[in-house]
Amino acid sequence: MSAIACNGFPVSGGFLNLPRRGAWFARLEVQGEITASGGPIVISSDRAEFRGTWLRGSTDGATTTFSAIGGAGGLRKTLPAKHWRQLPLGQILQWLCSGSKEALSPTVRANVLANSLDSYSRIEESMVSTLDDICDQFGLLWRMTPSGKLWVGDGQEASKGPSDYIALEPHGARGFDLIAPSDLNVVPGMQLSGKTVNAVEYFLSSSSLRAHVWHDYS
Repeated sequence: MSAIACNGFPVSGGFLNLPRRGAWFARLEVQGEITASGGPIVISSDRAEFRGTWLRGSTDGATTTFSAIGGAGGLRKTLPAKHWRQLPLGQILQWLCSGSKEALSPTVRANVLANSLDSYSRIEESMVSTLDDICDQFGLLWRMTPSGKLWVGDGQEASKGPSDYIALEPHGARGFDLIAPSDLNVVPGMQLSGKTVNAVEYFLSSSSLRAHVWHDYS
């Protein structure tokens, strides 16, 4: 198992949730005093790094317990109403990212960015609400990548996942498997044992790392 740290301090417990659609979310206990209220959080291991933003937390002695979300913290920011006509999705996403101080991932495919609607209007609302609405209209997914950048796609471009994990309990009827990964390197969009990973939830402690891996998300 890889050693896991947050802002340089060892992680002693908690979970990290990587959904099929949406931003990743973590609730962690760290052995150290982190004073990053509203600031950047970096969860790191030997082969993975998650960049996000502190949401809330507290310190008790030498232990800090906190929650964090993927990205720069702008997903909940309220953006002004806007109307577009025949504008490519890529330009709409850039407008949303510019207004929320988030960043668009360079891994978004060109054919996705080229999608357009004859007309689209958004009310004054959060960036995440607009992302959900746009993706519903195009039949797309959106996620915050481990690097904290916005990705949008159809979920069909699966990459090969790691092989150095132990399958502990298959739960095919419930749509997920319990595994013991060697690192935080199983993420949605990967192929694992011939099946596409749709969502992952890691359970962390100072001595073990386990994960629920969903293949049939509902």
